[in-house]
Amino acid sequence: MKREKREKAKAPLGAAGILARVILIVLLVYGAVTLYNLQQQIQSAKEQETQLTAQVQDLEDRNSALRADIAAAGDQEKLEDVARDELGMVKSGEKVFYDTNY
Repeated sequence: MKREKREKAKAPLGAAGILARVILIVLLVYGAVTLYNLQQQIQSAKEQETQLTAQVQDLEDRNSALRADIAAAGDQEKLEDVARDELGMVKSGEKVFYDTNY
């Protein structure tokens, strides 16, 4: 009786069994490819997150500098510095020397 069970277990699979194995292999390959693609998307999203975090930090730093400039807008020294450096203005009676060696 044991021998009969062994022979049944070793019996050929038939068309349905082969088809089931092929389908299973196809599903496993599809799952592996999908998993690989998802891992690539996750890696790309992490890199993009790092870049965006750096951009946000840069913008926050620039905003802080602008807020400081706004807070110092009424300061007479700050106004004179801006007038001299950005607008090229001078106080009355001051002499301007241009260095032509550049």
